[in-house]
Amino acid sequence: MTVKEVAAFLRAHDSYLILTHRRPDGDTLGCAAALCAMLRQMGKTAALLPNAEVTSLYADYVAPYWAAEDYRYETVVSVDLAALGLFPDNAERFKNRVDLAIDHHPSYEGFGRESCVHPECAACGEILYELAVELGQLTPAVALPLYVAVSTDTGCFVYSNVTANTHRVAAALMETYRKQIDQHPEELSKLVRQFNKQSVFTLDGPEYARSKGQTSDLLRPWYQKKSLSLRWEGPLDERIFSPDLAQDIIDGFKTLIPFYHYFNKLVALTPRQERGGGEDA
Repeated sequence: MTVKEVAAFLRAHDSYLILTHRRPDGDTLGCAAALCAMLRQMGKTAALLPNAEVTSLYADYVAPYWAAEDYRYETVVSVDLAALGLFPDNAERFKNRVDLAIDHHPSYEGFGRESCVHPECAACGEILYELAVELGQLTPAVALPLYVAVSTDTGCFVYSNVTANTHRVAAALMETYRKQIDQHPEELSKLVRQFNKQSVFTLDGPEYARSKGQTSDLLRPWYQKKSLSLRWEGPLDERIFSPDLAQDIIDGFKTLIPFYHYFNKLVALTPRQERGGGEDA
């Protein structure tokens, strides 16, 4: 199926259950969360089949979308799931029940009744991005998990599978998400001030040649990135064999944790109607 055909399929069906693969990474989880957000924004009922192997690194992205035990589904969709052997234990019963499979692996085993497979894509997130655009659902709540998906399966855009389209998709997702950051610059400004006081990590990533909008001098280096990462680079010396290395890593992650929580919090700040959930009762 083409992306346009998948969009028509999703408009025509409802009550979705979305499957991820064993040992889930950012691509399968990011795609699942983004697809679920899209469907809910469209007024559809959608949820993710719980995956017991989700780690704390990705838990916040999928937590709002887990299906309840009594969830009643009609349409089963898998994302980034290439092989029958990768179905989680609680998904075994769906091996012959997948209505639509969306994947980018050349090794996809063809188990879906309908399939949208694009091996030319470096990440399944690229396919979901095109789908979000086709459906008119590329909101901040969709863009963040898709950025996680694309950046995960490309090793933050350094793997050999990265293409020009990968960068185009990442840039579009950053632009969508930047609009959300623009509305609440104070907290990011505070984090950047603290970040600028340390000397372990540096802000890294390709920059746009033209200005991406009006912002403070403090935030401009962050806004001008096509994609960004916080990077540490040091010499390969005797310290890597020292017991102190573990504490260095812990201290480094303590520096990054506020940024992790900040970007997760931005999703929570997105109005519920944008996430398809309506108003709180």
